[in-house]
Amino acid sequence: EACVACHGEQGDGGHGGGPSLVAGQPAETIVGIAKAGKNNMPPFGSSLSAAQIRAVSEYVVAEIAKSK
Repeated sequence: EACVACHGEQGDGGHGGGPSLVAGQPAETIVGIAKAGKNNMPPFGSSLSAAQIRAVSEYVVAEIAKSK
């Protein structure tokens, strides 16, 4: 819900300036960026719980692994 506007339905980026998530990052990197924000991405550490951020990060990593 919060990611699609910028990263797209398939995580391929280019929507609202968000980079591709398809290239792959470790879950810990995604967690850190989601919590603190990076470049134009706002921080979600105060609006999402640590468990929610972890779940999204693990989902992204799992979906990338499935597509390879």
